Amino acid sequence: LERLMIQQEYQNFLKEFNADPSNEGVVVFEFHGIVEETYARFSNFVLSPFEVNEKLWPSANHYFQAAKFFGTDDEWADRIRQADTPYKASRMGKSREHPIQSEWNTKRDEAMKQAVSGKFEQNKELTDLLLSTEDSPILCHNFEDGWWGDGVGCGGSHLNKLGKLLEQVRSTLKNKQQ
Repeated sequence: LERLMIQQEYQNFLKEFNADPSNEGVVVFEFHGIVEETYARFSNFVLSPFEVNEKLWPSANHYFQAAKFFGTDDEWADRIRQADTPYKASRMGKSREHPIQSEWNTKRDEAMKQAVSGKFEQNKELTDLLLSTEDSPILCHNFEDGWWGDGVGCGGSHLNKLGKLLEQVRSTLKNKQQ
């Protein structure tokens, strides 16, 4: 039911978004990656294995959620890395039964950068997909998250940090190809 609600909300959002001519050329993807679309694989919830520090991470979400516990509960972080799905990793990462890194809110952007960079640098198909967006702005639509997404439903700050991070990674990939 939740999946259906997210899909319906996203379709409603796209109708309104695409009706505004100022949004022409913007690449949009749904945060959870459950809506079938061209850029769904930009979602951190899509399985796309990559390696960091000699460990294989099934998805960017696995890495990001586990990073909260690096140095405070490495065993829990490793259990998150081994979670069956990105959604399970997310639930585990939200647990406060295990101590998270101090100052996590100042470290989370760097952890996300590590995850997204690894995902796109180590998966050629994803590299090509990201580079295919050329210089278009990238918008991560997440109804409830104004930090990583646009947060249109939460009245938050609408920072779209994941979309901007994808633009940075794309720029880095372009420079490596030159």
